[in-house]
Amino acid sequence: MLDVQHDWDSYCKPCINKIAGYTNSPTDPVAVREFRIVRGDDGIVGLSWKTKAESGLWCGVEGKPDTPGFVMLKGRPRGMPVEIDPKKHVLEKKYFNQLIGQKMTTCLLSEVAKEARAWLQSAAKHGIIPVHRRIEARGEITPGELGSRVELKCDDITAVVQLIQHNEETADHFWSWPAEIARVLKKGNQAAEARSARHRLHPAFGYASIPIRRRPTWAASAAQAIQEEIKQESDPESSAESSADSEEEEGEIIVNNRSRMVVAQAERETNTRQRVVPAVQPVITKEETHDVKAVFGLGQRGAEVWFGVVAKGKHKGSKVRLQFMQEVEGQPGMYLLLKGSELYDESLFEHTLPNVVFVQTRVHKVARNGRLTAGKNTKTMAKA
Repeated sequence: MLDVQHDWDSYCKPCINKIAGYTNSPTDPVAVREFRIVRGDDGIVGLSWKTKAESGLWCGVEGKPDTPGFVMLKGRPRGMPVEIDPKKHVLEKKYFNQLIGQKMTTCLLSEVAKEARAWLQSAAKHGIIPVHRRIEARGEITPGELGSRVELKCDDITAVVQLIQHNEETADHFWSWPAEIARVLKKGNQAAEARSARHRLHPAFGYASIPIRRRPTWAASAAQAIQEEIKQESDPESSAESSADSEEEEGEIIVNNRSRMVVAQAERETNTRQRVVPAVQPVITKEETHDVKAVFGLGQRGAEVWFGVVAKGKHKGSKVRLQFMQEVEGQPGMYLLLKGSELYDESLFEHTLPNVVFVQTRVHKVARNGRLTAGKNTKTMAKA
């Protein structure tokens, strides 16, 4: 309901680039059938058009498909639109009698809505919609709305509407967004920044004769980023204190490819690194039990069920780091516990499989003094 209007014409007039020729005329018989207004990748809002709604070809300012659209605003208007008192038209007697006449009365009686006639009569006679009660005080406006909420009532029927009235408010308050929209936009911007950061990475490209770490392209390359991830994954203390535990992954479905990539890279480097293997390498195995979490996710082949174990010392509020399990090729029913982990919300765990037995293989080298070294975990596997 309007008790005041905003002068949008005057507000936008200094910044508007008018368009013309989109309606048909005797000298130009073809008209534009459909418009599309979208924000492009460059952040500019453009207007595209087409002459056939069933055609998928959107044209731009040059009249060709897939070209930049018309830029309707030369700049961004400042402040807020001026308020104008509305014209409250009290119905003339002729039209008043038509509204509250015999035909309307018969119609309302047939609908068992006799009370509606009195309500309409009051509104038509005084030019004011009767307000039953205020839900929000005058000037109290929910962000994203233009008026205070009020309740209209006719007999047992009620309706909640916005009543737009004159208010002493600032431009910041006028243009404020609901908190939920601001949160969603912030989350979307964080995800876009993360994607942009990944896209800016480049390979460690160079002469084969130059070691990868000594090439000029090593700095800020994807290879260097992966090495940093491997280093953080292998050092639990630094990983817990790093910014990797940020809210970047909050609430998103994990695509279980990153951990596989990190582990595969570490194994490739381990296999290619030249080292002297001692003649004796004692192998020690031990069993341990873990509760396995089952979660649903989206993989390269579509919907998947993933299994994982909560990493020790990785808790952060309601979130934990989950080490995923991967099926072992050539060994049906066997799963390998990956080294990498990802931040996950506990509330999204679907099922827990208790007391699953894992077999951990630990390889010890023999030092020159005959003692065993600290050893290295090579595999931690579980049988389905």
